[in-house]
Amino acid sequence: MDGGGCNLQSLGPKAFHSKNGEQPADIAHSAQRRLVLPRVLRKPLRMMSRIGDEGFSVPRFLWISVGLIVALISGYLGWTSSNPVRFANVTSSAGFVVKHINMSGATHVQLSDIRKQLGGSLNIPLMDLSARDARAAITEISWVKESKVLKIYPDTLAIDIVEHVPFAIWQIEGEVKLISNDGTVLSDLAELSEYPEYTRLPYIVGHGANVAAQDFFKIIGDYPSLSALSIAYVRVADRRWDLTMMGGIKVMLPENGAADALDALYKLQGEQDILARDLEVVDMRLPDRFTIRLSQQSADERKLAHNEQLQTMKKALHKARYGGGKI
Repeated sequence: MDGGGCNLQSLGPKAFHSKNGEQPADIAHSAQRRLVLPRVLRKPLRMMSRIGDEGFSVPRFLWISVGLIVALISGYLGWTSSNPVRFANVTSSAGFVVKHINMSGATHVQLSDIRKQLGGSLNIPLMDLSARDARAAITEISWVKESKVLKIYPDTLAIDIVEHVPFAIWQIEGEVKLISNDGTVLSDLAELSEYPEYTRLPYIVGHGANVAAQDFFKIIGDYPSLSALSIAYVRVADRRWDLTMMGGIKVMLPENGAADALDALYKLQGEQDILARDLEVVDMRLPDRFTIRLSQQSADERKLAHNEQLQTMKKALHKARYGGGKI
C-alpha cells in the first residue's frame, strides 16, 4: 500500500489486458476504427448526450455554438446559391458532374445528337442541370417525339426516348423527305439508304401534303383496292388531291366530298374496270358527273378509226348513187 491507503500493483503485461481479453495491439487497432471528432465538437456533443439527465441544465454556450454552426452553414449555402456559376463550380469540385449518359428507346437518335443538344460535351454540372430544359432541348431533335430525363447522382443522366414512326415519303420542291403522321420532317430519304423498307411507304407530293395526308389516308383506307393501285398522292394548291394510278391515269378528286368521289370510283372500277383502260384523266371534281380523257395514243387511234369509218361510209354512198367507181 502507499501512504494514502491505496493498493499498488505491478504494471506488468497483464495490466494492459482489457476485460474481454484484448491485447494492447487489439486495443490500438480498435481505437483506430473509432470515429474521432474534431476537438471543437467533442464538448458540445458530450453536453447534448446528457440532455434529459436529471439535474442537468444546458449551458448557454451550447446553444451559442449550435446557432453559430447553423449560421455558418446557411451563410455558405446562400453564398453559393446566389451565384449560379459559383454554385456549379462548388458542386463540380465535389464530383457532381455528368460523366455517363444512359439512353434507351432510340433507334435513329445517336448519343452524339444528345450531347450536342446538351452543350456539346460531358462534364456538365449535374446539380446545375434542369431536367425540364434538357427534355425540351432533346425533343427538338427531329426523330424525338417524347423524352424523359432523370438525374442519377453523382454523375449519370438517364434519358428515355420515344421516336416518331415513319409515315410517308414527301416530295417538295425537288427534295424527298421522310415524315411522321403529324407531318414532322424526320430526315432526307437519301440519308436512310440502310432502311430500304421506308421506300415502300405512301408517296405524297406538294405543299401542305405532309399535314393533310393523315386525314386523307383515313378516307382512302376504306378502299384498299384503290390505294393498292395508287403510286402517288398529289396535293393541288393545298386544297384537294389527285391520284396517280398505275398505268399513268390521273384521278382528279374534288376539294369537298372526296369520300363520295372515291366511293363512285370504287364502284366504276368494280363494274367496268375503268382504271385498266387506256385513259389519261378521270375528272371527278364535279359532284353530279365525271369526265374521262383518253390518252394521246388512244385518241389518235380513235381518230384514225373514225376517219376510216367515214371513208367506208362515203364509199358506200357513192356506190349506191353512181353504181361504183372512185369517189
